[in-house]
Amino acid sequence: MSKKISAFAVASLITLSNSLTAKEQTCETSYTPEHKYYRFSTDGTVTDTRTGLTWQRCLVGQTHNDAGTPDNFTDDHCDGIPTEFDWDRGVNYSHYIQGYRLPTYLELETLVVTACKTPAIDLAVFPDSPFKGLQMTSEDYRYEKHDSAHYYISSSLYSGTKQYMHKNIRGYLRLVKE
Repeated sequence: MSKKISAFAVASLITLSNSLTAKEQTCETSYTPEHKYYRFSTDGTVTDTRTGLTWQRCLVGQTHNDAGTPDNFTDDHCDGIPTEFDWDRGVNYSHYIQGYRLPTYLELETLVVTACKTPAIDLAVFPDSPFKGLQMTSEDYRYEKHDSAHYYISSSLYSGTKQYMHKNIRGYLRLVKE
């Protein structure tokens, strides 16, 4: 009986892992990726030449894998399952990654591909991004002027829309540097 349960548990974890990063993205037929604006590095980062920002291609918890072809970015992938953080832990974690930080919403918005959904991001540039969930920003938010900041601003991976989330709601970290 325990062998059946163990086999079921392993199969469930594999299914969950695959479903988090399933590449079932849908894009408008007129969408053409614009990779000319990106400069790829073999260290798992990409620089947006329009903004000058350098992004980690994989979410925190994933590891960049160049598939043995460092000169070809289109076959890269991110191994592992991304880690979700509540806002306070996400902010604290980002302080320990030398040179990197959480992005602002406006910075994160530059990665959104409005012509695509599930996820609303270029999967060739940011491979194995989950099809849903939140990407956390460094910005907290108050609904009322006198409220304490119990919320943070995030971007939906599903649609790319701006979301206001309670700080205990978990999100993914995609770190950036100048």
